[in-house]
Amino acid sequence: MTNTTTGIWRLIVAGTWRFTLVSIIGFAPWVVVDGWFHRHINEVLLYSLCLVAFLVAALVLLPGLLRGAHRRRRVALFFIPAFTVYALLWCTCWFALGGRTGEWTGIVLGGSAFAVVSALVLGWPRRAVFTMLLFIGAQALGYFAGGQAMTLIAEGRHPGMGGMLAWGVGYGVGFGAGLGWLVHACTTARPTTTPT
Repeated sequence: MTNTTTGIWRLIVAGTWRFTLVSIIGFAPWVVVDGWFHRHINEVLLYSLCLVAFLVAALVLLPGLLRGAHRRRRVALFFIPAFTVYALLWCTCWFALGGRTGEWTGIVLGGSAFAVVSALVLGWPRRAVFTMLLFIGAQALGYFAGGQAMTLIAEGRHPGMGGMLAWGVGYGVGFGAGLGWLVHACTTARPTTTPT
């Protein structure tokens, strides 16, 4: 394997396991307060708690994806705005459209926004459209695989803690693999012409 190939796979593996842990922590408010929240708080507040958990966990776990100095600050500069825009777009689509239409629209719009904001901070990859599509595909695969795993583990009509965690793991694996690819593409390949 060449150094470039080794570097790609190193980041994909690192992105996968690191973001899977981020995702488990990010899904934790849903797992912990699920039954209680239906009685005491609304869905918007729950999603807001999950977003905060994702962002805090990312600041702890994702600096290892970057090389060089000030990695935590650099993660904060790209991940916090990128994931916040992603989450806001996904939630807007979900609340406005619901069901599979809301999920797919949120994944495409949110994933595109995440890739663009990340590229603006980290650097445009040579094949920006391909990089964006690969990221969207990976996070969609993880999202829907996680949802399917939750359905298989569900306790009757309720997903249960195991089902919720399964969704978090599936989502984390897909998003994390896409994130590893995205970081590699943005930090190692600089365009010589205008990004496409």
